[in-house]
Amino acid sequence: MYSTKPTNRLPLQPLLDEMKCSGVSEFADRIGVSRWTVYRMQQRGLTVDEADQLAITAAGCHPFCIWGADFYADLSPVDSDSEWSEAA
Repeated sequence: MYSTKPTNRLPLQPLLDEMKCSGVSEFADRIGVSRWTVYRMQQRGLTVDEADQLAITAAGCHPFCIWGADFYADLSPVDSDSEWSEAA
């Protein structure tokens, strides 16, 4: 079953690294928000929707390039008996 409430599970730091931002102030200036907004993003993490939007508009790449498989982690349920699940 899919969750309807967005979860803030993706860390902000990989996006800052991808954009080669030296700190919060530079990142805030580049995306047009206050430093406090960025601090809140760091504190709570990003939802998949926020990560998608920021990756595309701010970094110019697909969010998978920034967060890897973590980006898709909760978008589809994993059946432990499935042939596609990871081997133990």
